[in-house]
This record gives sequence, C-alpha cells and structure tokens, in this order.
Amino acid sequence: MSLPLVTIDHLLPLTLSEVQDVLLGSPRKHVGALTLGDLASHPTHPNGCYLFFHGSSPEPFYIGRSSSRSFIGRLPSHFEPHFDFWMNGLSKGMQSSGLAPSYSDGVIQALSCDLVLVGFRYPERREKTSFEQEMRLRRLRINALELVLQRFMQPILTARPNPYSGAELLTSLLPNSVA
Repeated sequence: MSLPLVTIDHLLPLTLSEVQDVLLGSPRKHVGALTLGDLASHPTHPNGCYLFFHGSSPEPFYIGRSSSRSFIGRLPSHFEPHFDFWMNGLSKGMQSSGLAPSYSDGVIQALSCDLVLVGFRYPERREKTSFEQEMRLRRLRINALELVLQRFMQPILTARPNPYSGAELLTSLLPNSVA
C-alpha cells in the first residue's frame, strides 16, 4: 500500500466534524513499514500535517506538522535514538505517557504507530517574490491546520483547549493571505 495522503484541497470545504470523520476513516500506514520511497511518493504534496495513531485506538495519539521540511525529512526525526534531540516528540511522548518504560522503548513503541498525512500542494515556480509569498502563506496555513486539528481532535499527546463546535468550515480557520 502506498503512503496514505489526504490533500488539504479535499478538506477545505468541509466542517471540522467532517474533516475529523475523513481523517479518522482514512487508510493508515504502519510506521515501522515505511520506506524512503513511501515518504517520497507524493512530490506534489511534500509537506503538511501528520497524525500518528497508537495501537487499535481510533483517536489520534499525536498530531504534528512538517511546514519547513518535507515529510521525508521531518517524520524520521521522531525516531531519533538520542533523547536530547529536540524534534522527537512522539518517542518522548511514548515514555512520558507511560506507554514505554524508557526513551529507547518509546522509540520502539513509536514505530508501532500508524500514520495519516494531510498534504499541501507545492506551489509552481514563478517570479521569486510571488513564489516566496506563496511559500510563506503555505507554511502559515500548515501551522494553523496543526493547531486546529490539535484543538478539535484532542490527540493524547498534543491536545490543546478546544474552542470549536465542529460546525466551523475549515477554510474559515486558515489564513488566506500573508500579513
């Protein structure tokens, strides 16, 4: 099975409740079975948000983002074997939540998660100013989507206070321009 990816364009017209239904119902890929080919399999949508699911739980365990780095660069850092690495929140979370007795066991537990990606289209190259503005807006939208998903879907490790009812349109919660 190729790496599951839901495009942001598919989610934008939906309410938050519908977005949640789509993401929870999407096919998942077992993290321990990921290959570099899998992570490079969506060159038109190389960045976005990702949801890790642990065990048989239907609810996300961790929601994160890859806004500056591509998925192929960001996702493996969650499995860094050194505790002091700062981008390994999933493995650290396995230990802090009591699912693993040590950090190294947390890395092993993290590899047993399943994954769903939300991909953002990479803009076509144009004049430099236009491209840079489009890339900046794209990063802002990815960052905003991560916060919205963390607030509404309440993942075990990265939940935030939820101000949403579920009836809000996703498109209304993401920035539309660069300030």
